[in-house]
Amino acid sequence: MQEKEQVLSFWKQFSDEGNDPVTTPDLSVLDQIAGYFSPGSYYYYLMNFPKFKMEMVSHEYEQFTGLSNKTYSVAQWLEPVHPDDVAHVQSCEKVAGEFLFDFLSPSEITSYKISYCYRMKTVSGAYRNILHQAVALNLTPKQSIGHVLGIEADIEHIASIPKNTISFIHLSGGESFLNVSTSNPSFIADKDAHLKITQQETNILRLVSYGLSNHEIAERLSISAHTVKTHRANILKKEDKPTMTAIISDYIRKGII
Repeated sequence: MQEKEQVLSFWKQFSDEGNDPVTTPDLSVLDQIAGYFSPGSYYYYLMNFPKFKMEMVSHEYEQFTGLSNKTYSVAQWLEPVHPDDVAHVQSCEKVAGEFLFDFLSPSEITSYKISYCYRMKTVSGAYRNILHQAVALNLTPKQSIGHVLGIEADIEHIASIPKNTISFIHLSGGESFLNVSTSNPSFIADKDAHLKITQQETNILRLVSYGLSNHEIAERLSISAHTVKTHRANILKKEDKPTMTAIISDYIRKGII
């Protein structure tokens, strides 16, 4: 319990209470954004950082955890975390704070997605591997974080939990910082973070991670199934890995998809 309180206290010191975000996110597109970021079933939430409260959580939260989304709060976000992973979450959030507020300039904050993994208790009572992703959507007039979009995606089916690391991915292809150690963080840009595959191939890889067939992917992207098959072969060749599952797991661990 003390570690969870420390996570909340850590972030609260950066909140800009009394200063509303510059803009209000369009709630109608949040599900689309969350779905684009998520390699499996997921739920998402919108946090008003200056007021340090949740403005909304998607209905999938109840399906995920069995907990009510009507009383969803910042503290409740931590409730389903595996007890053995709370210290890990605390370390990740501390490193994220150092990256956002000490390393980056305010103008860069909204350009990065934060990504790390932990285990969450689900509605069945079992714990599953979860990919946590968060991005600041806007800023306050004082250039602090305004709204935060958080996404919790189930990756039990495709990836193991990377231990004691967190990644910071630039959303527009700039410098990314992958697998940063939470015990000894050093923000050195990963020279290999630039993708070997094209944007279209990345889109296909993400849809493969959803479990879609070549024909279903073709319909989603308005291309032929043969083109999808060709792209998949190119992905395997470029990444020099034996299976798509191995590539997907690697990309998820790094926070790229």
